[in-house]
Amino acid sequence: MNTRQMEIFVSIIRYGNFSNAAKKLYLSQPAVSANIDLLEKELESKLLIRQGRKATLTEKGKIFYDYCISVLGMTEKTVQLIKDSDEISGTLHIASSFVPGLYLLPKFMNEFKEVNPNLKFELNIKNSKTAYDGILSNKYDMGFVGSLSKNDCILQRKIFVDHMVLIAPNVPPYNEFPPEISLDDIKDLPFLMRTIGSSTLSIAEKELAKKGLDIASLNTVASFDSGEAVIQGVLKNLGVAIISSICVEDNPNILKFQIKDVAMKRDFYAIIPNNEYLSPKVTSFYEFLPDLS
Repeated sequence: MNTRQMEIFVSIIRYGNFSNAAKKLYLSQPAVSANIDLLEKELESKLLIRQGRKATLTEKGKIFYDYCISVLGMTEKTVQLIKDSDEISGTLHIASSFVPGLYLLPKFMNEFKEVNPNLKFELNIKNSKTAYDGILSNKYDMGFVGSLSKNDCILQRKIFVDHMVLIAPNVPPYNEFPPEISLDDIKDLPFLMRTIGSSTLSIAEKELAKKGLDIASLNTVASFDSGEAVIQGVLKNLGVAIISSICVEDNPNILKFQIKDVAMKRDFYAIIPNNEYLSPKVTSFYEFLPDLS
């Protein structure tokens, strides 16, 4: 068993199957399969289940996967220490919800790469729940989400504060609305919603409920698992939506409204596993980010 085999094993899970892992690692698929066969023979255990094109972990595979993450992280730290080098390299695997992934992370990534040119980023846009699950399962190195976790297995740092607004297309009758509208005014509007698992949905649901309005009672005409799809729906005059203001701050074709007496402040967090064996690239980028906690 060696760290290259561990890297291959981890890549199969991160990229979903043998074929994708082979492409990412510049190996042939038979070479990837041969390394997994060697691992399973050495450990005398089945580690992966092939389900069509997808590979999933067995129970023993889950144990070995977490072990591989720790060993690979410790190996990176050891190499950096022995070389007495601050150089950060490799690939940082990130899962981010829609807002930080599209509107915050590119700036942070660019600034970090200016001093760490050998680091690569792989960004996957997911909803907040999927990002949390990916951190807990070690599928991703780091996550960016719009909600706070109470799980002790996760470290989190507040990196940005925003507020949510009601948005509508810049067409009649919306362009005749005042800047602040009441709860009664929105009850009959056609709404575009995010799907379950979205922090945008959960925050809107929570804040409206405080004022006695059940979000399920609104006139929902469509639900989307992407914030960008919601914005495009608004632009096409399909309906209105509640979304983070940073998403539409420079768009003249979209109107923004405050909902009277409803405060929808929204915090965004960077999250990493609470693990002493994190690789230098994870801890360095995490510490580089703003800390508004």
